[in-house]
Amino acid sequence: KSMSKKVSIITLTYNSEKYLREVIDSCLNQTYANTEVNIIDDCSADGTIEILKSYGDKISVIYNEINQGITVNINKLGLSVKSDFIVFLGHDDKLPPDHVEQMLSEFDNDTVIVHCGSIIIDGKGKEFEAKKADEIEFKKANNSMFELSIDNFINAIGSMHRTETFQKVNGWDDEYKHYGEWTLYIKLLELGKLKYTNKTKSYYRVHATNISKTLSQSNMKNSLAEFKSQARYKAHILNNN
Repeated sequence: KSMSKKVSIITLTYNSEKYLREVIDSCLNQTYANTEVNIIDDCSADGTIEILKSYGDKISVIYNEINQGITVNINKLGLSVKSDFIVFLGHDDKLPPDHVEQMLSEFDNDTVIVHCGSIIIDGKGKEFEAKKADEIEFKKANNSMFELSIDNFINAIGSMHRTETFQKVNGWDDEYKHYGEWTLYIKLLELGKLKYTNKTKSYYRVHATNISKTLSQSNMKNSLAEFKSQARYKAHILNNN
């Protein structure tokens, strides 16, 4: 099996001590050897930094001096890594051991993103049913731009991107501090196609302090609504061109 393609797993940490070892270990235990782990810590105040330091040079870490939010950090890593592919992972989510290998096997020359479903895990690691139905996801992937004009159906957790195209479109739009996947996918689909795979599923953890709970606070609701309508409009225009 060729390991010539280099894969970067990218994670942002912020007060992540509770699940961080599980997350990092799931990245280091990949069956695909040519995989590196790149992390940015956004000014954690708990034990996160000690945990990161305990991994030594097995992982590569940037420590921010001021908190910068998700978008800046995704771009700081995604636009600077020297790899062939990028995998995105939340700081409390996990990957099965053959995840990178399975995702890579799905890439054709014109594929820019491969995404998969998720198995939900709770704070104690107990598994629940997969979040998405495969048949529906395969259908949506065949008509991606139209589907993105309705909603962001792409699961970011464990998704794999071609580094070159992520860097070509300049990553997430920096207009919004905490989100940007949806418009990223729209930009990427102008350069190639999206695939859904059911060969692997990432683990998405649902617990008391998820970022999605932060995003539901009222001061964020307005900018999130604005972001969503902008994304729908862009995809709608491109789908009709």
